[in-house]
Amino acid sequence: MAALGSNMGKKPEKKSEAPSVVKPKAKTVKAKATKRATATKTKPATLAQKKTKQAKKNVATKTQVAKKPVAAKSTPQAKQSKPATTSKKSTVVAKAKTTRTTTVKNKSESTAKKSEKKQTLRNAQLILEPSKRRKIRKTKVILEGDLTINNVDAFMSQIEPIFDDYDYVDFFQREVTALDLCHIQMLYYFQNHPNRKGKTVTVNSELSADLKKVVTNAGFKEFMFIPKLV
Repeated sequence: MAALGSNMGKKPEKKSEAPSVVKPKAKTVKAKATKRATATKTKPATLAQKKTKQAKKNVATKTQVAKKPVAAKSTPQAKQSKPATTSKKSTVVAKAKTTRTTTVKNKSESTAKKSEKKQTLRNAQLILEPSKRRKIRKTKVILEGDLTINNVDAFMSQIEPIFDDYDYVDFFQREVTALDLCHIQMLYYFQNHPNRKGKTVTVNSELSADLKKVVTNAGFKEFMFIPKLV
């Protein structure tokens, strides 16, 4: 009974020792397995991160390499930009020339229009009565209406060509509504101009009493009238 009691006392000791030894081993194995699993899980993540970092570095290096030739090309572009500026200058000069030509044309057109307006008589009339004698190049120029500065330019432009066809020109003024000094100076110009050498020019008038007084008081009686033969 004593032996059985001792055996009975020993068995529970063995049972208590067995689980105490086995249980920690199972825990360590599981811990190692979890560590390995976590290690295997973390390793691909770090590799992926490394790959992404390397890819970013490669992209950065590629962009830097790509930027370098662009900077190198910028210098010829800058050199090529100079002829572009010259071309711009040439276009500006061409535009300025065109504007000048257009302004000159506009001015010439305006002057031509003004001359046309001046060449038209206002309230006046010019009549030519050529001589019937063929051997003598003679004509009578009749001036009527407003004989003032308003029609001097028009009379000048119409009378000038007459001296190319005739050697004797007789000015005769009749039905005069107005008369001033500018018209008298025009007649004096045609009579005494040095280019009229070989040409004979006479002036005669039929004026109203009031205009005769004005002409005589101004001292142009002998110039404006031919004395009548008695």
